[in-house]
Amino acid sequence: MTILTSGRYATVTSTLALVVALGGTSYAATQITTSQLKDNAVTSPKIKDGAVTGLDVKESSLGTVPSATKATTASKATTASRATLADQAKKATTADTATTAGAVNGVVPSKVFLYTNDSVADQVLFSGAGLTISASCDAPSFNLDLVATTSKNGSYFSIVGVADSNPTATVQADAENGSMQVGAPIDLLLGDDGDTFQSTFTYSNADGSVVTGDLASDVGAPTCSVRGMVLASA
Repeated sequence: MTILTSGRYATVTSTLALVVALGGTSYAATQITTSQLKDNAVTSPKIKDGAVTGLDVKESSLGTVPSATKATTASKATTASRATLADQAKKATTADTATTAGAVNGVVPSKVFLYTNDSVADQVLFSGAGLTISASCDAPSFNLDLVATTSKNGSYFSIVGVADSNPTATVQADAENGSMQVGAPIDLLLGDDGDTFQSTFTYSNADGSVVTGDLASDVGAPTCSVRGMVLASA
């Protein structure tokens, strides 16, 4: 029979206690599962800083952060603002075209243009405020007629023209002092053949409509041409 001394007994007892302690810890660590955790048991202080990463988060479960809602609203506002500016720019581009522009201070601009190498008869180049301007060209001689007529009584028409031929460098003037007759043509070339002829005219009628214009014409094989701008009150 072996009798343990008190020192050796103490050593054996300590060793057994350590084995039991380690074994118990290992047992606990390997046996705890997620099903054993109570809801809301793991709180923020128990989680190591930086331990939870984006891969651990289910994005579809996340709501919208309040500040992100404001950012989305601001983004939509910016897009809407750009769309409004784009629409305004588009309208400005359209208004820049004389044929689609509205009245500016009650005046509508119109382009007058004719360029032909063939015979034309009574082609209307402008119509508005009771005034009509039309042109005719006969090929192959290429003589040009440019006339103005009115559809309103009590109309007034005056014109000043400058020609470089037949006769050369001659200023001519014609005035219809309130007696421009409905349907009666007025010669915008003042008897000239239209070869490099420049004219300026003013038309008005009893209802207050006013039309002014500058026209330049040229003839010679193989073309007849008229170019200019007309401003008419709306």
